[in-house]
Amino acid sequence: MAVAQGDLIQVTARYLVDAQLCENVFMMRNRSLSPSTDAQIDSDIVLMAQEMQNLQYSGTTHLQWMWKRMTPVAFDEHFVAGTNGLTGNVGGAATNSTIACCITNRTGVAGKTHRGRTYIGGLSTNHTTPDRLNTTGQTAFNTYANNFSALFDDAVGTALYLAFGIYSRLLGGTNPFTLAGWQAVVQLVPQPILGNQRRRRVGVGI
Repeated sequence: MAVAQGDLIQVTARYLVDAQLCENVFMMRNRSLSPSTDAQIDSDIVLMAQEMQNLQYSGTTHLQWMWKRMTPVAFDEHFVAGTNGLTGNVGGAATNSTIACCITNRTGVAGKTHRGRTYIGGLSTNHTTPDRLNTTGQTAFNTYANNFSALFDDAVGTALYLAFGIYSRLLGGTNPFTLAGWQAVVQLVPQPILGNQRRRRVGVGI
């Protein structure tokens, strides 16, 4: 498997669901071999935030989206202007704030070092039955998966500066992170049965 090129960018989204703080981390690759500017990377992250809004009920509030370069060493976080205060676009009431939809991120290679998961919180009762996505919810999450891939697919995505992947600490290490651990995601698969967001301490791994 060829090693990716360009800076490794760690993107973090933090949002509130009924006063519960939720966090998602996305491992991206800068498409350019010469580092993109902060403003250029910000513009792609705004697209990420807008896509997530279409999955979340209106009481979900985004606190901040931020990112930092992880290669050749980890740099300070950069906060993306215009993402704080964004809210979900879906009507209806909130589900239990611990409930999330799990999206499987596939790289096309089998094995736990070659796949990842993203848990999206802030779900609406308009999108769910008690324990799974309803038809409307499945349509919304499949649309998200298709749109996200169209933007951030490593090979054909239309976003100008970032490509989406997963990071294996086993393959790439942690001190420092290296591009040997980054693998492009080729398919996002929303799981219809809902899960619980995994426990995570804010700031750990950021």
